[in-house]
Amino acid sequence: MSTLQTIELIAHGEPSLILKAAGGSVTINPLRPVVMGCGETLEPVGEVHDDIECNVLTLDDGQARVVLIGIDALYPGPELRRYLDERFRGILSPDQIFLAASHTHSAPQLDST
Repeated sequence: MSTLQTIELIAHGEPSLILKAAGGSVTINPLRPVVMGCGETLEPVGEVHDDIECNVLTLDDGQARVVLIGIDALYPGPELRRYLDERFRGILSPDQIFLAASHTHSAPQLDST
């Protein structure tokens, strides 16, 4: 699921900077029928045509760490954002977590907004 790479960067003649990067991807297909974020029906859909994913990349230079999260969804929504902020409390601050969606109309709606 994940790989770890260490990358050495040289920035404008400054001493080299070690940037650690770890990334991974996981399939997040629903386990039960769900309402799609957009589409022809408002009824729950139970069939998966193409896998949907969550991709994560963590970057750490020894002084700062950021996590980039991309999900196959119409939009992430405030409920998922609150969940991630709470889940990573004490590990990452909210300004270290960047959350984005692929804006697909063929993925489950993630919250009621």
